[in-house]
Amino acid sequence: MTVSASPLGHKTVQLGSNSNNQAGEVPEIVRNNSMIDGAILKSFEESVRSKGLLGDYESGNFYPLWFHYEQERNIQIWRNGYSLSDLSDATVWVDPLALLNKVMQRKQAGVNPLTAPGYFDSGPSDTDDGESNRYFSALGVLLEKALPHLHALSVVAAQCAQSTSVVESLQLILAVGNE
Repeated sequence: MTVSASPLGHKTVQLGSNSNNQAGEVPEIVRNNSMIDGAILKSFEESVRSKGLLGDYESGNFYPLWFHYEQERNIQIWRNGYSLSDLSDATVWVDPLALLNKVMQRKQAGVNPLTAPGYFDSGPSDTDDGESNRYFSALGVLLEKALPHLHALSVVAAQCAQSTSVVESLQLILAVGNE
C-alpha cells in the first residue's frame, strides 16, 4: 500500500499495488486518463446495456464488469485495513480496461478470487462463454471510446468534492494486475 499527497489535494492510498511506487510518490491520477472513479463504471455499463449496445446476457454464471469492480474494490479495501464505511468520503480510482482484461483472463482460466463455491464451479457452457466474451469485448470497445470523457468527469467530480468538503477525502487507487 502506498500513501501520498494527491494532485487533487486529498490523501491518496494505492491499494493492491505490485508496482515500484515509493511512499510519498504522487500518483498521476489527473494525467493518467486510463483511470476513472469506479462509481461511474456501474452507471456507464448499465446505461449502454439498457440501450442494447452490449446485447442480452441471461446466463446465471454472468457477472457484469461493475460487479467485478466492486468485488475487487472490497477485497483490496479489506486487505489494506479499510472498511466499506470508509468509502463515504472516498473516491476509488480504477483502470476499467485493465480490470476488464483481468476479468476475461480469470474467466478463461476458471479462477475464483474468493474461492467461493459456485462462482465458476458449474462452468459456463460454450454458448455462455461465447456470449460473455462478446459482451465484454463490446464493453471494451465502448470503454475505449468513452474513457477520456469518463476520466474527465471523474476528475471534475473529485475537484468539486474537494472544494465543497471540509473533511479531507480519501482517494483510493485500485491497482488491477495479474495475481
